Amino acid sequence: MKNNSPDDNGMHSENGYNIRRDSLTPRQKRLILQRRKRRRLSKRVGIVLSCIEIALFVLAMVTVYRLGVIPDKYLIAAGVILAAISVFALMSQFAKHKLPGKIIAVVLAFMCGFVTFYATVTMDALSNITGATTEEYQYSVVVASGDSAQTIADVADYTFEYVSGMDSSNLDKLLKMIEKDTKTSPASSEISDWQTAVGDITNGSGVAIIVPESIRESISSIMTTFDSDTKVLKTYTIRETLTESAGISTNKVNVSMEPFALYIAGNDQEGEIGTTGNNDVNLVVVVNPTTRQILIVSTPRDSYIPIVSDTGKVMDSDKLTHAGDYGVGYSMATLEHLYDVELDYYFRLNFTGCAGIVDAIAPITVHSDVDFTTTPDTYPEPLTFHAGDNVIDNGDYALAFCRERHAFPLGDIQRGKDQMYVLTGIINRVSSPAILTRYTSLMESIKDLFNTSMPQSSFSKLVNMTLQDPTWNVQTYSTMYDSFTKAYSPLLTFDVDMTILDDTSVQVVKELIDKTEAGDVFDVNTYAAQRYTELGGAHPDRVEAALSGDTDSSTAAETTAAAG
Repeated sequence: MKNNSPDDNGMHSENGYNIRRDSLTPRQKRLILQRRKRRRLSKRVGIVLSCIEIALFVLAMVTVYRLGVIPDKYLIAAGVILAAISVFALMSQFAKHKLPGKIIAVVLAFMCGFVTFYATVTMDALSNITGATTEEYQYSVVVASGDSAQTIADVADYTFEYVSGMDSSNLDKLLKMIEKDTKTSPASSEISDWQTAVGDITNGSGVAIIVPESIRESISSIMTTFDSDTKVLKTYTIRETLTESAGISTNKVNVSMEPFALYIAGNDQEGEIGTTGNNDVNLVVVVNPTTRQILIVSTPRDSYIPIVSDTGKVMDSDKLTHAGDYGVGYSMATLEHLYDVELDYYFRLNFTGCAGIVDAIAPITVHSDVDFTTTPDTYPEPLTFHAGDNVIDNGDYALAFCRERHAFPLGDIQRGKDQMYVLTGIINRVSSPAILTRYTSLMESIKDLFNTSMPQSSFSKLVNMTLQDPTWNVQTYSTMYDSFTKAYSPLLTFDVDMTILDDTSVQVVKELIDKTEAGDVFDVNTYAAQRYTELGGAHPDRVEAALSGDTDSSTAAETTAAAG
């Protein structure tokens, strides 16, 4: 080994030769000192780089561990490998060749910095979509289109009419907001139906009506001149904190060990995800993490069933979709009452959110029972899907797939099944380890479009558990209808088309939920068809058609014709 330092006799070794120190010229001495300084500086820089890299490595490991979505076996393996490389990079600074260690330290430092950044972004996204505790209601103050009033201040002396059934707490809050704007205490009056309300404002002055924005489209579809006969002076937003009875569970459910049930609502109100509105998607999902079974039950949106308040009060019957106009707690309580199940959490997304999720994780593979082409009210251009598996790489196409109903004799029944197929495709896609590379983009895309009352810790456990073992037995069932009728809707105050559920099918759903929670392993279609027959269901052939996707069934066609 070459020695470039002087010995005790004043000798200096340079490039393998012993040179007397006093024989060196001043220039040679300067060069030797400069070379020593560069070597010491290089060593110090290498050590500093290694220390920075080690600090970033520790920070990255701690951040990812706190995130809780990466399985321990992956985290430990990555930690051991990176720790060994970090030690090598540091120790190389005490050897002759230091450059490779510096390069490794720089590369690892950038890697750990990126990991920390994206893990932090993901934690922020999770905090935005989990633990949801608020809900928004929007109400508009409406007058006749020919009314001279242009602002809310112009109707200070008007009487504000509202249709019976409006939440009293929200009414009080709204009247206080109006009082603040008009500088006077507003007079209010309860009326029985929307037709009377519109008549009051069009037949004379001095009257304004309070219209929940969540049902404006429904009112306009029944009263076709509503939009042209009225105008909005101001829209108010009321934000309410959800209570335990309204979808916020205080149960300490260990989602990685214990069965749990949740409600998935697809809200047709575009905009803020927390805004109330019709729920076209109504799914009860039962998860048993021990048996790796997921049961997804779809209930037709037009089901004519008793609406239950978030405090447990059984109200008059109405469409299931209308429960969402009162809030997510009403929808959950209504389905709990129907199926005798306790729902621990809710997941809520709007249609825009569904498209965004698919765009973030595309492609997904979605099953279709039949060949069909979408209709114009679903998508501007006709989209064709084939029986069997369809690969969808566009969120709008996935949205069209799960919204279509007019193309099927089974109508809403088939749409409910297709919504579950899209959900199954999403679950299968995010269950793949390959999604790790797109996990952050997924979180970024859904944080403003999707929320859940499930705590972040529980949500992270589900992701962690799925990454450890992506195998889930996802099974679906659609609650069957018995017939169609026209019935009075307390929300809309008009007679509208309703779907009467088949009692036998509802009983089968209760049994499927019980079996899934109990840990029984079974085939849903086989069990449902058998039990339906045993219980004497009124239309077993319709059930078999719905399970098999045979929409050419004469029973299905006859029922649809009767509905028309």
